[in-house]
Amino acid sequence: MKTLTLVVNRTSNFATLMLIVGLATLGCSKTTLPDGPTGTLSGKVTYNGSAPPTGSAISLIHEKTGFVAVGSIQADGSYSAQMKGQPELPVGAYQVSVTGPPAPEMTPDQMAAMYEGKTDPSGDSSNAIPAKYADVTTSGLTYDVKEGANTYDVPLTD
Repeated sequence: MKTLTLVVNRTSNFATLMLIVGLATLGCSKTTLPDGPTGTLSGKVTYNGSAPPTGSAISLIHEKTGFVAVGSIQADGSYSAQMKGQPELPVGAYQVSVTGPPAPEMTPDQMAAMYEGKTDPSGDSSNAIPAKYADVTTSGLTYDVKEGANTYDVPLTD
């Protein structure tokens, strides 16, 4: 009987330890914004005076925490940034990038036409966003979010 009690106690201790470790891990995960003042951010993105292609996005990296805010750019160029599914962003400096929509999938016939030189693989590039804007290190775009409502209009050019 003493052996059975020892096995049960060890099993109970192990289960208790795993429960504590699991709860501690859950409590330490960053699913919320850091404490401190917040602001909201919206605006309009233009490329050479027109709205960028549908499906484009704006991304902002908070320089202090590394948290990322994103916004889908609408057909008229407007966006509202969100971080972790919330409209509030920590105040502070952000590095900004703007990316075009993902490339559409091609059918086998379209691929064959492209390889035969009958079509341009890049498609209509008349309003494609230059690649330099897709990377925060080359975009040259920054913004300082202040407490409250913020508007950041982003005029992109060639």
